[in-house]
Formats: sequence, structure tokens, C-alpha cells
Amino acid sequence: MSTADKRLPVRANRAVSVRELMRTASALIDEVEVDGNIFALCRRGRMVALLTPLPERIMVEFRGPAPRETADLEPEPDVQPEWLELGPAADDLLLRALESYPMPFSLEGMAHTASEIGIGLGRLELDGLIELTRSGRRITPQGLATARVLARRLDSRETAPPS
Repeated sequence: MSTADKRLPVRANRAVSVRELMRTASALIDEVEVDGNIFALCRRGRMVALLTPLPERIMVEFRGPAPRETADLEPEPDVQPEWLELGPAADDLLLRALESYPMPFSLEGMAHTASEIGIGLGRLELDGLIELTRSGRRITPQGLATARVLARRLDSRETAPPS
């Protein structure tokens, strides 16, 4: 057997069917993340993939243009003036959503009260700047445009010489 034909053994905790994966994806990912479990994913009784923790020092690269690059190619919607006067909590939520774009964003570690966060989320959802999906809250195209304007404003304030 040549070195190209050698297969590396992987010791999985158990096999998981597509049906089970669909029903319990979140719990399985928790087991991978917390306990380091490895699952062999099966379709019609045949193993097709592994669900495994990423090694500490691995860097994942995606094929094709990055989501942020493709978003730059799309025309940005017009930013409404009232979207730029949302309040500190809503601004922070929108900037956090921009940082995690295109993935859902987390509310953990916010430096605002629960009430301020709730009001900010409500305002952003009513204005159509974020949306609640099955996988969490995500920024909309309008929210993306607004967050970019807010981020540019913050950058210009931070780089401006003191007066």
C-alpha cells in the first residue's frame, strides 16, 4: 500500500443518521464542543462525514469569495436618517451584528441592562435592521448598510485629532 492509499483511523463515539442530526443538531454540537466527542454522519447506512472538534491551531478557509466581499458587490440600500439615531444599546447591537455577519450574533457580554437590550432589539427589528431566524438574530441588508455607516462614523471619530 502506498502512502497515498493509507487511511488514517478516526475513533468516533458513535454513528449519527441524517434524521437524528436534523432533530438533535444543537445537542450534538454541544457534545462536540464541550466533551470533544466525534460523530460519524451516515446517510442510508453509509458514513459520509465526520462531526468533530476543530484542532486549536487550525484556520478554516472557505471556497469562493468571502461573504463580506460578495456583500460589497451588491448595491447598498439607502440608509434612513432615523436609523442613525437608534440609541447606544441599539448601536452596539447593530455593530455586534456587523462583526458576526453573515452568522447570527450573540447578546453575551453586552455592557447594557436587559431592559436597554430588549428595547434596542425591538427597535432594530421594527425598523427591519435585524431579523429573528430559526438559527438566531441576523442583520438584514438595511441593517448591514446602517451598521457600516455607524462603523465609519466611529472610525472617523477615533482617528480624528483632538481639538
